[in-house]
Amino acid sequence: MKKDQLPESFKKSLENGRNAFDAILKDKVEVEYYFIPDIKIAEFPDPEFDKNNTENQVKYKEKIYSVLKDIKGPCIYYFEIPLENKRIFDAYKKFQESQKNVEDKRSTPALKGNPPINKTYVLYVGSFEKQIDGRIVVHFGYYSKGSYGGLNLVQWGKEKDLNLVVTLHIYAFPDFMKSFIKPLEKALAHELNPLVGYRR
Repeated sequence: MKKDQLPESFKKSLENGRNAFDAILKDKVEVEYYFIPDIKIAEFPDPEFDKNNTENQVKYKEKIYSVLKDIKGPCIYYFEIPLENKRIFDAYKKFQESQKNVEDKRSTPALKGNPPINKTYVLYVGSFEKQIDGRIVVHFGYYSKGSYGGLNLVQWGKEKDLNLVVTLHIYAFPDFMKSFIKPLEKALAHELNPLVGYRR
């Protein structure tokens, strides 16, 4: 089927997508970049989900939220890890398996059938259309509802002798990219081939 044979709604959607990506590629609008290096997970206290006790999130607020609080609009992000990452994968898999028969289990991103162990420097690729802290706090494991999937880094990254250190990269886009952020995330995940999450 040629373009002229497509329904008008299809053509309009394709044109909107092309215009959005062209605006980025031709530098007509700015993409803001943020990163938080050397996040040592062992330094973050275990989560406590008592609404009256926020002391356990002090480190998160100082190290992470202080950067994220002013980021608006749709974002794509990824967590960077060392290339030698088999122990990281094993710790994550162990935690995921431990949640299978737990009443208040923590939902986590899927494991791939053929994970790129020691072949990627990316742990996970994700996106969010709203204020990005609302997503990242889940990845650290400080959100009370375990059914809302995330990496839950604090729950397994503090395992003895693991010494998990991650770097968080965030790309913030203009609001008009909201409708296109998910396909862009999927395309980026295909290129970066993260250790967990999307299947290739």
